[in-house]
Amino acid sequence: TIETKKYMIDLTPEVLSHKPMSLGREEEYNQTVEALYKGSSVILVGEPGSGKESVIEDLAYESFAGKLNGNLYHQKIFQLMVDAFLAGTTSQGDLEERLDSVIAEISHANDVIIYIPNFEAILGGSTFAIDLSGALIPYLQKRVLRVVGTVTPEVYKKFVEPRNTLLDVFEIVKFDEPDKDTTLLMLFKKAFWLESEFNVSLTYRAIIAAFEFSSKYSKEKVLPGAAVDLLTDTANNVKLSGKKIVEEKDIL
Repeated sequence: TIETKKYMIDLTPEVLSHKPMSLGREEEYNQTVEALYKGSSVILVGEPGSGKESVIEDLAYESFAGKLNGNLYHQKIFQLMVDAFLAGTTSQGDLEERLDSVIAEISHANDVIIYIPNFEAILGGSTFAIDLSGALIPYLQKRVLRVVGTVTPEVYKKFVEPRNTLLDVFEIVKFDEPDKDTTLLMLFKKAFWLESEFNVSLTYRAIIAAFEFSSKYSKEKVLPGAAVDLLTDTANNVKLSGKKIVEEKDIL
C-alpha cells in the first residue's frame, strides 16, 4: 500500500492501546455496523463533541480485536489525511488518478475501511474546492470499498442532502445531542474510565459541575464531548498536582 501510506494513517495501533468507549452511543454504533455489514458506506452527522469519533474508535477496536464477524472481522480503519491528499496538485484529473491508485491498493488489501473526517473536504468544501464525489461514487456503488465520513448537520444540509447520488450510496446516521439524564449517564460511565486512566477519584459534584459549566464555556463542542474534555483536563491537572480526588472546585 505504497500510495495509501502517503495519504492515510492507520488508527488501529492507537485505538488498540486503550479500550475506547462510545459513551452511550450504542444505537448509532449499531446502525453504523449494520450498514457496513451490508457493504454500504456511512456518513455520521453530528456536531463536534456528539460522539462520532468515539464510534469510529469503538468500531476500529471491536473489528481488529475480532469481536465483529463476517466482512467486519479484523478490519483496519485508515483515516484519510485530506490536506495531504489534496496538496501538490490543483488538477481534478490528477487528484482522480491519485484516488484511483489508493483505491486499487485498498481494494486489493481487502481489510481496510476508509475514515474521512470533515467529509465535505472531498465534496468541494475545502480551500481546494475540488469535488471528487464523481470519481468516488462508482467504487461505492460496486461496493469495492467502504467509507465512513463525518460531517456537521449544517454541512450535511449544504453538501450531502441535495445530492441524490450520495444518498444512494451512503447510509446516514445522525447524532442528536442527548437530553440531560442521558448525558449524565454517559458522564458517569466515562468517569469510571477516567478514574482508572488517571488514578484519581471523581466526586459526584465534580461530574455535575462538568455538565453544567462545559456547555457554557466550551462553545466549539456540544455535550457530552464538551463535558468529557473538561473532566479529562481536570483529572490530568489534579493528578499532576499530586492530589487523588477531583472535586467541584477543581472543575471550576
